[in-house]
Amino acid sequence: MAVYNIIYSSAADCSAAASSTTYSTARDSTIASSGDTAVSGPFAHTFATPNYNITQPFLVFDTSSVSAGAGTGFFSIYVHVFGGSTNSDTLRIREVSTVANKIAGGSLSALTLHADTGTFPPGVGRYTLPVSNVAAIPRSATFNVVLHSANEENNVTPTGPNGFNIRLSEESGTTFDPFLSLTVGTPWEFVGVGNVVEVSATAHTLVTTGITGTLQAGDLLIACISSRIASTTSITLPTGGEWTLVSEQKTNNTTASTSGIASGLMAYCVRGASNPNLTFTHPVAPSVALGRLIAYRGVNATSPKDTQTSSTTATATTAVSVTGLTTTQIEDLIVAMVGGGQEAAWSAFNATSPLGASAATVTTAPTTTWSERADSLTTAGADTSLAIFDAVKVTAGATGNFTATASIGGGHVVIAGAFKIAAPAVTGYTLTVLTGATVLAGQATTLRFGRAIIAETGATALSGQAAVLRRGYTLTASPGTIAVTGNDVNLTATVAQRLTALTGAISVAGQSVGLRVDRKLTALIGATTVTGVAAELRRGYLLTAIKGAITVSGQAVGLRRAYTLVTTTGAVALTGIAVGLRKGYSLITSTGVVTLVGESVSLRYNRVLIAIQGAITLVGNAVNLNKSAPGTLITLPGTITVAGNPVMLRRDYRLTALPGATELAGQMVDLRHGFASTAPPKYHVIVMA
Repeated sequence: MAVYNIIYSSAADCSAAASSTTYSTARDSTIASSGDTAVSGPFAHTFATPNYNITQPFLVFDTSSVSAGAGTGFFSIYVHVFGGSTNSDTLRIREVSTVANKIAGGSLSALTLHADTGTFPPGVGRYTLPVSNVAAIPRSATFNVVLHSANEENNVTPTGPNGFNIRLSEESGTTFDPFLSLTVGTPWEFVGVGNVVEVSATAHTLVTTGITGTLQAGDLLIACISSRIASTTSITLPTGGEWTLVSEQKTNNTTASTSGIASGLMAYCVRGASNPNLTFTHPVAPSVALGRLIAYRGVNATSPKDTQTSSTTATATTAVSVTGLTTTQIEDLIVAMVGGGQEAAWSAFNATSPLGASAATVTTAPTTTWSERADSLTTAGADTSLAIFDAVKVTAGATGNFTATASIGGGHVVIAGAFKIAAPAVTGYTLTVLTGATVLAGQATTLRFGRAIIAETGATALSGQAAVLRRGYTLTASPGTIAVTGNDVNLTATVAQRLTALTGAISVAGQSVGLRVDRKLTALIGATTVTGVAAELRRGYLLTAIKGAITVSGQAVGLRRAYTLVTTTGAVALTGIAVGLRKGYSLITSTGVVTLVGESVSLRYNRVLIAIQGAITLVGNAVNLNKSAPGTLITLPGTITVAGNPVMLRRDYRLTALPGATELAGQMVDLRHGFASTAPPKYHVIVMA
């Protein structure tokens, strides 16, 4: 069975930073580390004019109590400050003998590699780096590692920021500490293998005798049969409907020489309360056939098999190499059989992944390297042999070719099946509460790809220092409320997340609250409030209230190009130190008043101020109508007043009032070139009926 270990980094964790205007100098530096008292450790492979900055965090783990053996694992760090990544880069973790000094970039590749992510942290939050080989992790009180950039190792000069800060063990508590998770062994159990059954008749009844463990309901039973038979008709599976074919090879060959070619079959069933029917039926009496039953515990009983493959080699073959298979699940158990075209003994079964050739027959639990479970042969009839191997494939993907060595040449059959673990842990999990509440809390609370948290009539709460909605995630509450709280609450760019309240309210608050590209905050019969030190509407954003009100307030509130504030039955107010109308903007009020006030209020080229039933007033120290006829002030049944110390009409300007009055007053009133005057030269007053 698997043994789980969580090891937190010790207080000896630290970091070493080098900086220089020359990249090679910073990369080759072996500067002393900063010590182990900081709560935060920077990572950097950055260029910020004029310096190149390279910082390597060091972590120290006590793995002395972890049992030996293979398994799965990952390093975990908590990124609490994210500086971004402008270059294509990835992270690696390598073993070091000491944490006293920075590792020179040219020396990194010589260190033992324990994790190579192929990725870079996307932002603030927990970030994991899978362990490449748990068996290779030293069991030591001081297992030291360095976190470094692949670009530093490969001597790729940075052109911008590539950095972040992680929490170190000096942070209070362990919630954000770096840790190493190691699972030694696998969830699969080997129950046992039955005695070999040799026949030369059509009925072939396998036995559970020889299986050392006690068979239970839900166990995976696999039948393996190798035969020398003059037929291409399939073997008939036992009656009762419990068995499912994995694959079969039929060669119609009974030659007793290296030209002999075996036939073979693999089938499986999930055991019920009692043993299934174990009698397989050959189509004709074989020259000879060997069969065995092998049993495992931990299979997904609902959907046991992931995939399969089978091949037949050329004759006179001793070095077998056949096409493998490709798994779609993590921690698949791969069971492979070889049927010999001669009475060959078998050894060194292997693949690219899982990697590690089989040795002598064992009865221990399956591991991530190949184990031999049975190896039988017979010289009866046309001769044959049967060997069975297994291994756990930790990650989904291709195995590469299956290889093995036969002691005698012949035409051999290879059949392999990949079987799913009982609790696959990658996708498809749902947390559901019907009338209660679901709370995710602890050292690391994360929503991963394909997860959904759903509350029908209750509430779902995500809490912690960093609560993040990532691509493709949905938080849904039908008549309840969903709250995302913490120091860092973000809607990330290009992610179509929506916060929606049907009968309630949505509040987004904090030190910095921003609406990013394509975000919408919507309240149907409630209100949406965006507050903070800086509240801005950016390109393409809409704040909309159907029956409520929208208020945008703060030290600096600006309307930028192509923005619109709209209220149906409420009011829109713009206030602040400086309020300006920029090119192409209109302020419109149907039954109210529009007032522009401030230190400097100007109408610029092509501006129009319009009041239908109200009044427009321009006041200030300097009020000017600028060049060109579009600079026009118009009121239909109202009044236009232009006042101030210097009030001038310049070339081609007009002041017009239809049934009202136009008044020019001040210290100096001049009509310049092109204007006619019928009033005394000091004042010109025209009143139209």
